[in-house]
Amino acid sequence: MLLILNNFTCFLKVDFSNRFCNNSNRNPKDILSKPNLKSLILVTIAISLAKKMKINEIARKIPTDVSHQKSRQTRLLRFLKKPFPLLDMMLSWTRFVLQKVYEKTNDAIIVLIDGTDLIHGYKSFVASILYRKSAIPLMFLAYTNQQIRDMVYLSENWIVWNFMDQAYDSIQKVFPGRKVVFVFDRGFADEKLIRYLKLMGANHVMRVPKNVGIEAFEYRGKLSSFHQWGYFRNVSYHLGKRIKVNLFCGEDDRVNKDKDDPAFIISDTDDLIDLIYRKR
Repeated sequence: MLLILNNFTCFLKVDFSNRFCNNSNRNPKDILSKPNLKSLILVTIAISLAKKMKINEIARKIPTDVSHQKSRQTRLLRFLKKPFPLLDMMLSWTRFVLQKVYEKTNDAIIVLIDGTDLIHGYKSFVASILYRKSAIPLMFLAYTNQQIRDMVYLSENWIVWNFMDQAYDSIQKVFPGRKVVFVFDRGFADEKLIRYLKLMGANHVMRVPKNVGIEAFEYRGKLSSFHQWGYFRNVSYHLGKRIKVNLFCGEDDRVNKDKDDPAFIISDTDDLIDLIYRKR
């Protein structure tokens, strides 16, 4: 039940995308049978209407003409017990969105990566792409800290790395060889992730905290004491690992409105990294 709630947005969009199957040459029966697809839509609607995440409450909101509450609950429970092709649905949705947004252009694919807390201790990483003035989710991964303690996942870093692998591989299957730029906020600022992305073949734009050490020109110390604004190439990020990056330092309102918290953004690409990060 929690998994369905966590994946509600993606499920809903996958089902709506099936309406455009004639355009994308996709058949929803390849993933879900007609009865399962119908049940998915009904359960999704019921979850959105229910005020509490309880079986009886959700069953009561299922939009069917069945008069008996027990029959509604039985239908819901049968649906929840069936194996659900979540990964196949998510990959189908990813392909659909990428083709619609990027098929007629050779531009680099900019992917926003974010993490969010869900209910009942669940957390999620989400990959989205830009579309007009909004963002469309491509894929997600939900987990709990208890799963890490139970060794279902080795660590949160391990979860992030595998999620990045999945996102990058999915994009490359649709557009082989296309440049991919992942955009991160400060919560992902980790030199191990940067090195992992390099091995993967993906580019990154990442905001980093001011207490990180850098080496640039004659300066060696923390970003908080750098006191230079602008765009700098060939900067050594992380004094121990000395990762070569491009650095943007600024109080640009387009990136950050808090003058007491300037923006420090690093990247391994030579594009206008402040403008790319601004898209977050």
